[in-house]
Amino acid sequence: SKHDHSETKMRKSFLLASILIALVAIVVLYPEQFQFKDDLPPWPLYKVFIFVNSWMEKLRLTMIPPSVLVMEYATRYWHTHTMRAVAKLNIPDVLGDQTLSCQELAEPLGKSHDLPPFNKDNLCRLMNAAQSIGVFKIDSSERYTNNGLSRALMKDEIKSIRGFLLSISDPSVQIAWEDLHLAVKTGECPFETNHNGKLFWDWLNDNPEKRKLFDNSMKSVESTALLHSLTEDYPEWNKHKIVCDVGGGLGTLLTMILKKHTSIEQAYLVDAPDVIAQSKRRFETEEPSQVREKTKFLAGDFFNITLPRCDAYIVKQILHDWPDKESIEILSNIRRHMDAGSRLIIIDTVMIHDDPLPLKRAFIDLHMMATLPLGARERTQPDFVKVFTASSLQLESIWETRGPYSIQVTKPI
Repeated sequence: SKHDHSETKMRKSFLLASILIALVAIVVLYPEQFQFKDDLPPWPLYKVFIFVNSWMEKLRLTMIPPSVLVMEYATRYWHTHTMRAVAKLNIPDVLGDQTLSCQELAEPLGKSHDLPPFNKDNLCRLMNAAQSIGVFKIDSSERYTNNGLSRALMKDEIKSIRGFLLSISDPSVQIAWEDLHLAVKTGECPFETNHNGKLFWDWLNDNPEKRKLFDNSMKSVESTALLHSLTEDYPEWNKHKIVCDVGGGLGTLLTMILKKHTSIEQAYLVDAPDVIAQSKRRFETEEPSQVREKTKFLAGDFFNITLPRCDAYIVKQILHDWPDKESIEILSNIRRHMDAGSRLIIIDTVMIHDDPLPLKRAFIDLHMMATLPLGARERTQPDFVKVFTASSLQLESIWETRGPYSIQVTKPI
């Protein structure tokens, strides 16, 4: 009967809710048991997390009044700027491995900035807000200890995301978001409108401090689990003996691939001359000899540079910076150097509706719309196929990763 069906459905929902609550309780009570190598949980656990996160979001949308939700969304920038203040004041760095009250922190924080002790009252208010969103651990005596989130804001922590936070929250970038509605009205780029018509990349080149901030942002993103997932979740790296990372920046991904998949015999790093100069310096000081010996550097424009014949060409997060026309030019230039056995591997976000990930790909797309010229965008799968086909490439396989990126493998046609 209809009543029995409703009762069965309610029981299933109650059972599911009970399981989810039990899982959340286990994670909260025993967080040390959920620390994984390179911050990558096993695939089954990752799938459970994504499912739980998606289910909890739907529950929130159902249970919380719309007006309250709008207020919450409208004030999320408070979280961003709380973390920004914590990072700019170097609080996690000064706290280190100590457990201190905010009163005890005031003097060493002042010294670290060559200033008198910080304002204790305002420092306590900032620390209280930070711990309320999970930054720092606080004990019953109101003494603070660094935790995973606060360490991620340290200057020299290996897994720090501090550079990304400071860059994305910089007023010169935030102002583009303030005029996002203009992009919808007119098709103009809000960043250019607010910076005297300058393209984002030209503006960076004219502002060395902002360029440094942006470069640190990219470097901090490359230290995260997102990059480790790219070396782990594509199982066919070992099939390629010669690889080439086109637009590979400082070579962080390339070196991670070489260290993880030692059967790769030769690697090429391709980027603009100034970037390649930085890459060479980084390799000399940071990378082991076995990586340096396998890597060759090629400086030039990826629209027309001559490339060596390789088994695999990598294009990571390049296409989303460009409209279709330029994206096709980039891929076509690589395609003309491929033979039948070569593969072109595109690593980028693939837009989907009802995105279950915490880092919503739709908002990455809006950031492109706010800051880069018309046509820069995140793409759907049909969008990518259209670009591949126009570049004489055929999609061969797609590999999902434990993060927002997909790995699309294409072959020449």
